[in-house]
Amino acid sequence: MMPQGDSGPAKIAILGGDALVSRTLEVALQDVGYDARYLNGSLTDDEPTELLDEVRLVIFAPRMSNGSRKAALSTVKGTPATARVPVLELVTTASDASENGHGELVGLVFWPCPTEELEREIEAALLNGANPKSTSK
Repeated sequence: MMPQGDSGPAKIAILGGDALVSRTLEVALQDVGYDARYLNGSLTDDEPTELLDEVRLVIFAPRMSNGSRKAALSTVKGTPATARVPVLELVTTASDASENGHGELVGLVFWPCPTEELEREIEAALLNGANPKSTSK
């Protein structure tokens, strides 16, 4: 069962990575009932909190550059309104997981994975809040 907020499905922001993969991920998550939105990887606008308004989870799509990843994580965790929002990063290899490690700030999910597995990871992240418990295998 998918967690829902007071006003409906959990709102998920998808950032960065390959646009085709991100759009496909957006549609797949919408198909299972989430309010998923691909934000084209940018949180450099003047009003990042507006882009993340009411977001309950942020997903970093595969192949997001290190610079973009660090900037997005800094924005999400450094903004009081979103500091407690959990972040999941989709990684394509074990070396990506070790290179991109952000300690306890980001949950890692190996990609590609079945939608059902991603749903379980999303639900766990939503239940655990800003302290994701970790990597799917």
